[in-house]
Parts: sequence; C-alpha cells; structure tokens
Amino acid sequence: MNTKVFSIMGWILMVLGIIVPIAAILTQVYQYSGNSLAFSDIFTEGLFFGVIFFVLVFLPGFKYYKISGEGESSRLENWAVWLMTATIILEVALFILLGVTSDAEGIGWGMFIFGGFLLVPYGIGILLLIINLFVKKK
Repeated sequence: MNTKVFSIMGWILMVLGIIVPIAAILTQVYQYSGNSLAFSDIFTEGLFFGVIFFVLVFLPGFKYYKISGEGESSRLENWAVWLMTATIILEVALFILLGVTSDAEGIGWGMFIFGGFLLVPYGIGILLLIINLFVKKK
C-alpha cells in the first residue's frame, strides 16, 4: 500500500489525539472556574476522557506514522488503516448531515447513537493493529 496513506492517516490521528483531549480538559477547567463544586468533573469528564481518547487515537496514529517510514506494511495494517479511514469519513459525513438537518440536541443524540455504531470498524482496526503487533513479534 502507498506509504502516503499511512502518513496522512497518522498525522490526522495524532493531531486529533492531541487537540481533543486538551480541549476537553480546558473546557472542564473553564467550567470549574465558574462553579467551584465541579472540581471532580475535571478528572472524570476532562482528564479521564482525555487519557482514553489519547490512547485510542494518538497511539494508532503514531503507529501509522512509523509504518509510513518503514516503507512496507502487512495486510492487517492495510485493513486497519482502511477501516479507520472509513470510520473517520463516515463520522464527518454524519456530523455534517446531522448539522444540516437538526438542532444541537439532535446532533448530540445522533452522534451518540449512530456514531457509536460507526466506532465498531474503528475498534476492529485497533484490534487488527494489536494482533499485528503480536504476529510481528513471533
């Protein structure tokens, strides 16, 4: 497979894996400045979410970037990158469709319900990367 696909996907995931957790933490800190009783929300909704999002998005992106430098990839890595690419494209298309056809609450519920189903191929892509890691070690 073309190494540019791995490089572009790696950069996209790495940038998302840094920006979204920082935005979540900053949002919770901003809310804490207005309500001092919400200190636990910084950890549960900001930091905890940020760490999980970082692990599930940044680390696969970093792996794809490393694969692009190696020059060759296995079939499992090819399937993983295409599943994750399809998931991101469909999530963006869903967000745009919901943004055009509904209000803010509709966007939230639509992304929660339909976006959750779209995370299945993303999870399969992460599992393929993990399986590939163990296969390469043997």
